Amino acid sequence: MLKPRFAIGLDMPPPHHLDPEGPDFTVADVAGHFGVRPESVRRWLAEGGFPGAYRMGTGPKAVWKIPQASVIAWITRRQT
Repeated sequence: MLKPRFAIGLDMPPPHHLDPEGPDFTVADVAGHFGVRPESVRRWLAEGGFPGAYRMGTGPKAVWKIPQASVIAWITRRQT
């Protein structure tokens, strides 16, 4: 799981600690990284904030997977 690195809306450091080719994250990973609730990450997913994100499984047990490249792109968009 990722450790919180910074708060959204503040001066954000470059996401050099993320690997675009690294393993995909879960909603809980991204929420923990940004220090927000999982519901916020799910809202960002619903709004299309993480292109390339996909669901594994079906029904209520389905799990979102978010590519690290999508998280890096999201951080970059928020910095500008």
